[in-house]
Amino acid sequence: MGELHNQLAITTPVELGVVRMCDRPFKVVWGDFIDALTADIQDPEVRRLLERWPVGGIEQVRSVLWRVADRRQLFGLLDSR
Repeated sequence: MGELHNQLAITTPVELGVVRMCDRPFKVVWGDFIDALTADIQDPEVRRLLERWPVGGIEQVRSVLWRVADRRQLFGLLDSR
């Protein structure tokens, strides 16, 4: 997927590497796709979304949602103001 991303040329090329993650017994392709994809965003509303919501692995999103105690708090996270 990383090579396909670089072939599309929608960002500057992302340096790819193969690493072992967190002492797990398998290797993964690693590249800074998040920074590459967000670096050129100019729209202030979209930038505000980036500041308000975590961008990254599912663990970050899950952490935000699990902290929400009720629906009003969740709607507050989604409120655009």
